Amino acid sequence: MFASSTGTTHAGLLVGRLQAKARIQILGIRNDLDPGPQEVVCRIANSLAELLRLKGRIKIDGVELNGDYVGEDFGVPTEDGTEALRLL
Repeated sequence: MFASSTGTTHAGLLVGRLQAKARIQILGIRNDLDPGPQEVVCRIANSLAELLRLKGRIKIDGVELNGDYVGEDFGVPTEDGTEALRLL
């Protein structure tokens, strides 16, 4: 699991998994409300896969993103997040 926002880290991890032929789960945790994040990650990943001349491609249903923890938007603190910081 990792924070996923612009899609570049997520795309790189997906392409790394593709290249290594690994079967690990790659789960991004959304931290913003940008529309269409799976499409963005897929587009970036497939551009990289093409650049690297990999045979496989990333399908949109292979982009796992969890948006359950997004508050109002990126950088806007939530009560739960503030409490977690206090506990830390």
